[in-house]
Amino acid sequence: STHPIVVLARTTHVSGGVALLSSTAYQGRKISAPLVLKNVGGFSSFVTCQNVSDAPTEIVFEFVGHYARVLFAQARRSVTITVGEEILLPDGFDGSMLMRADQPIKCWILQARDASLDTGDEGEDGAQTSAARKHSLLFYEGLIVE
Repeated sequence: STHPIVVLARTTHVSGGVALLSSTAYQGRKISAPLVLKNVGGFSSFVTCQNVSDAPTEIVFEFVGHYARVLFAQARRSVTITVGEEILLPDGFDGSMLMRADQPIKCWILQARDASLDTGDEGEDGAQTSAARKHSLLFYEGLIVE
């Protein structure tokens, strides 16, 4: 394109899995995720950051007011934090994150509801109905702080 564009792709799998991809020209060394969740109404967050440089870097994922986790990202590769698996965060966590790196990064945040937490949507044989297998999603790109 001759001007900035945003690309968003969504794919689904017969097993119920979903993949969302987004791309913009925006990148920075400090990115904000204003809403991350751990089991809030069944929703948890997945935070993915891509190192967009040609050099490896450490990415600091800071759960504001709690603690930080550091992951190493090779050049042009991404890493993901699964907030629902963070044992140092309490269930019901509803807060924000900052992601920092020495190299430019891009970050995306996905809130997904685990359909296995649904109740009342089972068929007579105990199997989940197609409605129960669907995942609710909220997807956004991190905000550049600097």
